[in-house]
Amino acid sequence: MSIQYKRILKPIRLASLFVSLAPLLLFAQVEEQILPLVTMPLEQMATQKTSAFGDTISLPITDDFSRKSTFTNANFWADSKVLINSTIPTGLYSIGAATFDGTDQYGMPYDLTDNSSDSLADVLTSKYIKFATPPSNLFLSFYYQAGGLGELPEIEDSLTVQFWSVQDSAWEQVWAVKGNSVSTPFKAAIVPVNQPRFWDDGFRFRFAAYGARNGSFDVWNVDYVELDVNRNAADTIIKEPAFVRQHPYITKDFTHIPWFHYADSEIKDSLTFTYRRNGPPPPGGWALNLGKFSLSKDGTLVKDRLTVPVVTNLVHNVDVDFKVPLQPVVTSAPTAEFDLRMRTWFDGTAEGLRGNDTVEVNIPFRNYYAYDDGSAERGYGILNQVNARLAFQFNPIAPDTLRGLFINFAHAGTDATLNRFRIVIWQDNNGEPGLPIYVSDSTYKPEYPYYHGGFIPFDLDTGVFVPGSVFIGMIQTKADAMHVGFDLNTTDATKKYYGGGFVWYESLVPGTLMIRPYFDYTPLDFGLAEPNKNVPRVYPNPTQNSLRIDYSGTDKMEWVLLNNLGQQLKTGSSQEIDVSELPRGLYILQTNCDGSISNHKIILQ
Repeated sequence: MSIQYKRILKPIRLASLFVSLAPLLLFAQVEEQILPLVTMPLEQMATQKTSAFGDTISLPITDDFSRKSTFTNANFWADSKVLINSTIPTGLYSIGAATFDGTDQYGMPYDLTDNSSDSLADVLTSKYIKFATPPSNLFLSFYYQAGGLGELPEIEDSLTVQFWSVQDSAWEQVWAVKGNSVSTPFKAAIVPVNQPRFWDDGFRFRFAAYGARNGSFDVWNVDYVELDVNRNAADTIIKEPAFVRQHPYITKDFTHIPWFHYADSEIKDSLTFTYRRNGPPPPGGWALNLGKFSLSKDGTLVKDRLTVPVVTNLVHNVDVDFKVPLQPVVTSAPTAEFDLRMRTWFDGTAEGLRGNDTVEVNIPFRNYYAYDDGSAERGYGILNQVNARLAFQFNPIAPDTLRGLFINFAHAGTDATLNRFRIVIWQDNNGEPGLPIYVSDSTYKPEYPYYHGGFIPFDLDTGVFVPGSVFIGMIQTKADAMHVGFDLNTTDATKKYYGGGFVWYESLVPGTLMIRPYFDYTPLDFGLAEPNKNVPRVYPNPTQNSLRIDYSGTDKMEWVLLNNLGQQLKTGSSQEIDVSELPRGLYILQTNCDGSISNHKIILQ
């Protein structure tokens, strides 16, 4: 069993884009389709609740959403329905923002039948607030953006701010903005909290988006939320240096490489990072030590850089790139799967929030190649053609035996499970698909991943030796589209072709298909266990403090608790598990009852 092959990738909200390239093929119009995702609910999820006065916080409240999690910060927020991410917003002032759409924190639509624009969709609600004294000059400020890479909100859609009146036991709208189908940069807003009815202990505020509730539509992004006293209506300026893009991948041509094809030479010579100095330049400028890093293999330090140039300048409010030299990297030759983790930061003048001064990336080296970055901003499919074909160019580092494909099938308004497909490998004919090398005898039923953004393995009928560059893809049996996850942040990794009959057309849509070839051995599937007497019940789920394993069998029972990267956190055999010290998020509890292994998705709130 290898959980990493279906590790939980960032939950993604998808934007709307339709591209139609329409040549006539066998009297059918073949269309390349890139759509927003609609994630079907897999199971009913419990909502998070907060008691009125048993869960209160004090001022100030300041959150730039730069924490390393897709869930909200439980220190400030009573719910986590929005997605914390850096891939959907554009023009960020620092890494991380809260994305609002029509799906909950697990990427599931609130209501598949509701595509209206006047329904309450995503919300972000503060915890209850207690004021030590009547607040003076209390203001709520934030930055907001329509769309970004997400589907644009229309004029009927809106983002609002609402205050909770303890006296009236009701929400009151105090600010709102309408959509207009135009993507905007982040804009500043500030709202006074100057009515005494909002000063009672138990006050709270929330951002509420109104739009379609049946998917990742009508997208808004919110950043830099601050509620505090002794402010004024002009107090919206961000004053701090911060990373504005995620940590780049460290390998050259792929984001992931099989461990048995890895060599230290596959690590890039240098990495490019982007940061900005926000706000007016201070006298003399901020002295920043840019580009410190540590690189570890399975937790053991491989290389670091702690002495760096001090950079002081007055270049503010623009994105600035800087390079970090990385080579030479020397690791022991791998003998099994391993992880490389790189953490990069700057320090120096302490100014603003410190969480956005650090970025990091963890790369698991398993048995697969990947071009994508693990985030699907679209769903890509071919429609209006029976036996439509889809292929991407692939050139492995070393010749080896292909065993199958990991595929991220994406919900995008059609049920892909009603379709079927064959896996095909074509020759590389001067950069275009040539004659087929392999066509599977089996037809495969598309399967949606257990988690939003995950991957499902599809085994070949037999291993196929791949000596060099080939095209890999599929032929679908029906004219309806089967949507594959489409990464818009990785735009030029490899060529894509689509077509029907005997004609190929190169796709001109920037992006990368989320299909990952795996080699040498078949991964052990990670899914829900078949019901049997040796599968215990685990509850409560979701939970905050502890888990209970209800197992009445006579066989020995042991368990392993894993995080969403497949890393082991705890082991034991007791039926009570303390999880109170773990951060909120998704985990896997693997139970072993006399050799019968089952996996349980655990949600910590």
